[in-house]
Amino acid sequence: MPQFKVDYGQAVIPDGFFLKRQAPPQPTGPYADGDGSFFRHLSTFPGRSTIKEAVLDLLAQAKQHVFFCNFLLQDEEVLQALLMAARRLSGHVYMLTTLKADDFAQGGGADDEAEENFETHMQCVKQLTQQGLLVKARSDCHAKFMTVDDVQAIVTSANAVPTCYGNVRKPKGGTREANPENGVLLYVPGEVRRLANFFRAIWRDACNYYVAPDPTVFEVQQVKSGTPLVRPVEPSRPADEGEVLWTAPGDVRLLRRFLGMVQRAEKDVSLSTWVIKGMDSHELGDAIRKAAMRGVQFRILVRGMNWRDDHRRQCYQLARAIGVNGIILGDYWNHSKAVVMDSEEAMVLTANMDSQHGLDHGVEVGFHSRQTSFITAVNAFLDRLATDAAFEFVADPTQTAMAERYGRQRGQRLEGIVRIRFQPKGGHITRLARKWCDAARRELVRVVKRQVEGRDELLLLTNRMAIHARHGDAGVLISHYINDSPPSKDLDRFDSYLGKGTIFCDVDTETR
Repeated sequence: MPQFKVDYGQAVIPDGFFLKRQAPPQPTGPYADGDGSFFRHLSTFPGRSTIKEAVLDLLAQAKQHVFFCNFLLQDEEVLQALLMAARRLSGHVYMLTTLKADDFAQGGGADDEAEENFETHMQCVKQLTQQGLLVKARSDCHAKFMTVDDVQAIVTSANAVPTCYGNVRKPKGGTREANPENGVLLYVPGEVRRLANFFRAIWRDACNYYVAPDPTVFEVQQVKSGTPLVRPVEPSRPADEGEVLWTAPGDVRLLRRFLGMVQRAEKDVSLSTWVIKGMDSHELGDAIRKAAMRGVQFRILVRGMNWRDDHRRQCYQLARAIGVNGIILGDYWNHSKAVVMDSEEAMVLTANMDSQHGLDHGVEVGFHSRQTSFITAVNAFLDRLATDAAFEFVADPTQTAMAERYGRQRGQRLEGIVRIRFQPKGGHITRLARKWCDAARRELVRVVKRQVEGRDELLLLTNRMAIHARHGDAGVLISHYINDSPPSKDLDRFDSYLGKGTIFCDVDTETR
């Protein structure tokens, strides 16, 4: 009876994953947003959203007009505040948002079961138009900002949805914690006007769709196709306090400022983004790699999405590029966007580190400053985000590290001495068992626990092989089936990784 042996656990997985931090986050005291003479930093953490507070406050303060641009509107309090402002200001509330399901999907859409859907958003838009507001949309606009009376402005990462403003009760019970979000409330007259004029330029000449005000008819109508240019009237020079920046067709000043900060860095760069996409072949990714090579330390804060392969692969590329000169941290829900360089420059923005949306294409906004008070405030936010992060991204982990630190495992791990006896007989079973063992020496083994026809079953899955087994006598697993095409649903929905130990596979060759 041939026996194959695998000492499982020390092999390196040539990939990268978000794993639980070896030193788990410790509870910290209350967080307070920083402020200065020309700004107030804004944030959302599970206990409080100063972003929502500032949005509601500005809507209540408005005396002449409100320009409100947000990718999504689903928060009932913000919706009612917009309607109240419109009644008070005789309709002078102007809203840019999303009006097409395809634009919603391309911009990211909802990414978990607690996020509201596009239909809920459109119901909110419908309430605005029924109450007499004209709502417009630009298909590539992902920016989140507002201005009031040309004297105050907010730039924020937060969509106007409940999860960006606070904890949300899940439909099936439990709580979905708030997204960490960030933003800035600006009082710089010239830069507020710059942002307000950017809104005006989109509203007047660069929209794709609109819904006319009507108490009974709700219809999305097209006004322009493609991606019209945005031509705002701007101040002759940036304010001393800082500068509003944006991405628009043929105008990537937001990217240029971000890129310049990384290229100028001499000591460290701390940044936050919801997702990383396309940086392996992008000039920003190249700048990060070159900066790390000259010794710049990087701290990159993201949402820890192991299930999203495009994001995870980009984190893997960056983690290998920065090596010992940096760390990538992740948490469950981060959606913030900011960057600080050498404690000399800081920027908050609405764009992710995404080569497809936001840096090179679409419409996004940001605010950059070299003022100490602003840099200190943004740094304090990123420090809190880093302190609270549950995960760190590990490139090329051992199988043991995966088994011990992967975040979504359920129940007791299968580890130690694992004996598998193959019930089917024949030479092809010997071949498949050897192939499974060879794969187990190089790949992760996922364990799926389920019931089939009322009986407990275990699946031991490599990337391309599956052993189906049941518990036998003396702790031996009896395999009644082995194949080289595991169902993708099982690869995605497993209970745990196989823990460190030794695997013995016994194959009966009686009928060979």
